[in-house]
Amino acid sequence: MDPRDSYALALQGDFRSALAFLEHAKLDDPWRAILRAECALAGLASPEPIDWPASPELRTHLAESTARVAVLRRDATLLRQCADAHPTGLPQGWHALLFGNVGEVKNALTDAARSPRPAVRIEAASLAAFAHARTGNLRDATAAARRASRMARTEGLPQSQYIANLALAHVRRLAGQPSLALRILAGLARVVPPLWQPWIAWETALSGRAPAADDEISRAWNAIFEQRADNAWPALQRVAAAWPMYEGSLRPVRAAFDVTVPPPPSIADFLSGRSNEVPPLLAGFFISPDGSSRDTPRAYLVINRADVRRVAVHAKASLAHLPCVEATDRVALALSVFATTRSGRREAIFRAIYGFPFDPDLHVGVLHTLLYRARQALGDVGEIVTGPEEWRLNVHKVCYLADAQCEESLEERMMRFLARAERKSAKEASSSLGISLRSAQETLARLVHEGAVASQKSGRRVAYRVEDTTFQEPTGWGSSNAPR
Repeated sequence: MDPRDSYALALQGDFRSALAFLEHAKLDDPWRAILRAECALAGLASPEPIDWPASPELRTHLAESTARVAVLRRDATLLRQCADAHPTGLPQGWHALLFGNVGEVKNALTDAARSPRPAVRIEAASLAAFAHARTGNLRDATAAARRASRMARTEGLPQSQYIANLALAHVRRLAGQPSLALRILAGLARVVPPLWQPWIAWETALSGRAPAADDEISRAWNAIFEQRADNAWPALQRVAAAWPMYEGSLRPVRAAFDVTVPPPPSIADFLSGRSNEVPPLLAGFFISPDGSSRDTPRAYLVINRADVRRVAVHAKASLAHLPCVEATDRVALALSVFATTRSGRREAIFRAIYGFPFDPDLHVGVLHTLLYRARQALGDVGEIVTGPEEWRLNVHKVCYLADAQCEESLEERMMRFLARAERKSAKEASSSLGISLRSAQETLARLVHEGAVASQKSGRRVAYRVEDTTFQEPTGWGSSNAPR
């Protein structure tokens, strides 16, 4: 079979003729290196040292295939070689994204975006999504990722589906939608070859779930989630140093786990208690694990004499040496309010706890009862001082308590509700989530527009369900990891 046909079949996930060609190809045949790189992406071969062919067409094919291997292996030297060999295409785009100037990605992809080859156009759209995400332009990143995912699904090219849907999961995570990201990543993890698993593991961990694969990255992240973090953070830092696209994501997560790490400015207000709205970057770590119970802690507040620090629930083992202030329901909320505000007028503290204005004629008894219970919970670690102008919390020793103020986005709450109870109406969602019908309808409309939720009309009733309408689980590799 002509090696060009073997190459086309390999892109479709059929490696039989490529493997047959490799058994008999001469060492100096340029197609040998190209097909070997494609087989390496599928876990069926190892790449060889590169002898760049003189033919521009073959040089382009080899640079593109080998660049994907270099990205997945986090091999900066190999990626640089590919970028030098094909400076106006995908390899240069990958190098600019991962190791250089993100602003150069667009220039590198000008020709690739107009390529007659579907695999190249899909990869160009995926790269554009990653680049937009790195600059904080999540609107264009989402549009590019959805376009790449749809094109990959239409063309039925497995490797293209893997990269396009990784881009989509990446953007969903950064948008504060870890539920959607994890759904995509779980689907990919079931079908991708081993070389892709570390990248999926990294995205899975940053979405708030311990990865299931057994590789260096997965083992390090599992140590973090299992609160055995002694050597795990340095291992992850080494990976991030070789993969700069993710270096910026690691520090905020570490700050959410370790009170000794100064938080970056983007999450400082949240981790210091000045804001209770979960930053999208940390959404996977500060939400109720099953989305169903507000009694399940989403975070802990570490309180000392001067300030407070919010940490993820996964960091609880690191707090074992500190006294824990045990409280539930409204008492936990009151203590959380005092911990984050430290002091304030009686009326402001009451409103922060109950959500409506203080009426002295109606609420003095309720508030005094709550204060009594809060003081009982504090015990000897602190005291609540009530003066005529100011109420404040004084802490005598460093302690921690479950945070009752941490708020996930309404969109994520809605998706978690729909994930547990399929095909529910806006009215049922508003009742379950304790929000107005209008808020529920507006939230659902946004999610439908983004392709995160699907709607179905039956008579006068409109029902909704979580279904990333862009993503469909790829095929062409199979759960057995065997070539077709």
